[in-house]
Amino acid sequence: MALASADPSPAKPESCLVAPVLAKHLPNGVWLGTSADGQELSVVFYENGVVQWNEGTVQAPKVALYGWEVIPGVGGCAFLQMTDQVSGTTYNYGVDVECNQIQLISTDFSSQSLKQVKARDGAKHRQLLSGEWGNSTYPFEVSRRNAPDMGDAYLQYLFFEDGSFIRKLGNRNRQVKEAGNYLVSDDGHYVLLQFDEGCVTVVALKYLQLDELVLQHVLRCEDPAFATGRKDFYFNKL
Repeated sequence: MALASADPSPAKPESCLVAPVLAKHLPNGVWLGTSADGQELSVVFYENGVVQWNEGTVQAPKVALYGWEVIPGVGGCAFLQMTDQVSGTTYNYGVDVECNQIQLISTDFSSQSLKQVKARDGAKHRQLLSGEWGNSTYPFEVSRRNAPDMGDAYLQYLFFEDGSFIRKLGNRNRQVKEAGNYLVSDDGHYVLLQFDEGCVTVVALKYLQLDELVLQHVLRCEDPAFATGRKDFYFNKL
């Protein structure tokens, strides 16, 4: 999922926005397009400076995370700087703006077209997500037949209205408690979990109605008994 340019001098767009306006414009919705290999593409700019680059369907996305920042450029035209959170590589793009569409223009003049969709479901989903959720099915991958102490294993999320969250998991022998802050994408399809220790997890919000919740993500934990690959987790409101 490599981006097109790592050169510090992006191509100059035909029309542009000054830095403060562009910085306010990008998080205002979800940006949709098609990747170079024909995959569905959605890009979410979060106000905290993280951008989520998704290729493929919501059910099975390939997700990459970047830091993003709008930089003032020559002649008042701002450009977009994105930094890969894994490799640290920085990419710079001119941004051509027309109504609800943008073109990310690299130094070789290749471009990525994205259309803005303002679903406005994020606020509704944040409200529904608020509260305490406990697993309604066994959440881990270790067989309870082979590990009897996992019989009472649990996974819980507490989402608070101020944007903070707590995750609790464990069994009778070990309890793990993690905290951080969360953001819900404007279309309500994703939850971005930022843990206090610095880890970031992208969670697909697959179902949320009243007291039922389905989240899909990779569960990372130092104890392999509680770590999982990407899977669906089912919860009821407590």
